[in-house]
Amino acid sequence: MKQIIAIDLAKRVFQIHIPASGESPVINKVLSRNKLLAYIANQPQSIVVMEACGTANYWSRQFEQLGHESRQISPQYVARFRIGNKNDKNDAIAISEAFSRPDMRFVPIKNIEQQDRQCLHRVRQRLVKNRTAIVNQIHGLAAEYGIDLSEGKHKMLCEVQDALEDGGNELSPIFRELLQELYLEFKDVDLKIQKLSARISQLNSVSETTQKLLTIPGVGPLSASVLGIELGDGACFKNGRHFSSYLGLVPKERSSGGKVRLLGITKRGDSYLRGLLIHGARAVVYRVKELRDPHKISIHTISYQPV
Repeated sequence: MKQIIAIDLAKRVFQIHIPASGESPVINKVLSRNKLLAYIANQPQSIVVMEACGTANYWSRQFEQLGHESRQISPQYVARFRIGNKNDKNDAIAISEAFSRPDMRFVPIKNIEQQDRQCLHRVRQRLVKNRTAIVNQIHGLAAEYGIDLSEGKHKMLCEVQDALEDGGNELSPIFRELLQELYLEFKDVDLKIQKLSARISQLNSVSETTQKLLTIPGVGPLSASVLGIELGDGACFKNGRHFSSYLGLVPKERSSGGKVRLLGITKRGDSYLRGLLIHGARAVVYRVKELRDPHKISIHTISYQPV
């Protein structure tokens, strides 16, 4: 039986917990970052367990290169096994206890390619939020000067241009200059989003997995890319419902005394991917009403890309 090494990850100081096995005593050890790999390399082939948090994928790959197996556990499962106050030592022990559960679920480990794709989505997601904030600010500030802008992005941009070119409105020189800056900032952020979307589509074109996912009704370039990241080779999921549970798309249950009570979805997992899938499903339902044969759905007519 392989040795279990539970690690509480951090930036510079790492807590190691190795449960007792046979004549070997329990080991609780604190290691600095520059000594961690050397210590793990000197251990016999082990199963290294850690929380699925920042840098976990990097360390998992490093440990696997040293010949060990790596496992990642969701922090919400680890917290249930923590006894006493929250500190590095108790966290490492809780990770070890969580791993010992026979029904414990593990988070798939991402490789470099998957992390690259995820970084593209994270940056794009932030830029989309920035773009939305700029739009909201333009609407709010323009309303203070009596300009009622449309909600649609493209129509709003035309109206902003008209307002800037109209010398007869009541825009002050200061606000006119500020509105021009907001308009240019919006255009700059929007261009960056388009470039990132193009890079994601380019990566999709060379991935066999994402090409297969794109054939599913309601799955567009963004959804297919993120699904490929989360699924990996699919070995971590027994079936589709298991993956749905991982994403938080299954009902929350509050049952007792033989009375089954199902509530809304659990909303676990990646909210970004869950939102893409829900919007894609909504697009499918909306388009089906317009099709003569709902069973023959063209992916090009229902692909959805959120703004």
